[in-house]
Amino acid sequence: MDEEFLTSLCTLEWREIIRRPWRESEYLYMRSLFVRSSGMSCIGINKRISSYQKSYVTFLDRHLLEEDYNVIRELSCTGGYARLPYALDPVDCLELKQFLDKVARTNGPSTRQMISAWPQLRNFKVVNSILTSARIKAIADRYLGCNSLINLIVAWRTEWLPRNKVNMDSDAMMFHFDCDHNRFLKLFVYLDDVDETCGPHVFIPRTSAEYRNELPAVFQRDGRILSSDLLNYGYEPVVYTGSVGSCFFADTHNLHKGTPVQMERHRYILQIQFVDSAFGQKILYSENELSEINALASLD
Repeated sequence: MDEEFLTSLCTLEWREIIRRPWRESEYLYMRSLFVRSSGMSCIGINKRISSYQKSYVTFLDRHLLEEDYNVIRELSCTGGYARLPYALDPVDCLELKQFLDKVARTNGPSTRQMISAWPQLRNFKVVNSILTSARIKAIADRYLGCNSLINLIVAWRTEWLPRNKVNMDSDAMMFHFDCDHNRFLKLFVYLDDVDETCGPHVFIPRTSAEYRNELPAVFQRDGRILSSDLLNYGYEPVVYTGSVGSCFFADTHNLHKGTPVQMERHRYILQIQFVDSAFGQKILYSENELSEINALASLD
């Protein structure tokens, strides 16, 4: 297995990717190569994907307003983070929040109760308002340089547990990077007000793929990283709080983490993921479900 083989997999049409057997070894090779190349492997593959779709990218401008270009510039300046300049309907957010309150708590130490099944999520207005937004899709496509695929929709409730009961590692509350696919951009929506007591999202700007070669050697690895280690090297975390309906894009190749909620507080969030290639971590949805999701999001 080598980088050229990986490139050939990533540039397959998405239906071809999900029809072939998923092999964990291929996914782990992609993740390993990302670390060993300081992010350059995914940049190179993304450029190959983008080169096949130059005419599509130029077509995106018709869907963008001036304030959308401000979001695109912010994504570029931070390495992949930007707030949307408008909020989604709080009533629509409340509908999904109330549903999450009914999700039974799972056994074990996780503070998160999650849903990702498309037959459930397809019924919520807040989900459909995002999928049918040409502006949101066009921003993601401009950032990724291609006609991206939406391959994951997930919502969850984070609740308080005593600190000695929380698994900070498995609940993603230590700094880390995601690498489930080659390049990707996530849209997060706060389904309720999120302040410092509700476990806001925290990230380190300019630590995504194109800046990864600037990271000190001690951080050129996979796995969790202590906040104190990053602070000792002068990195300043950015905390994203927000009111109900507020949204932000996140390239979580950047170092990031969730934070614990305080007693009697909760965090409710929706995440939609845009990817440049379906190759990577195993996809949760069937071919028909992906077709339905991406038909809603199509700019054609």
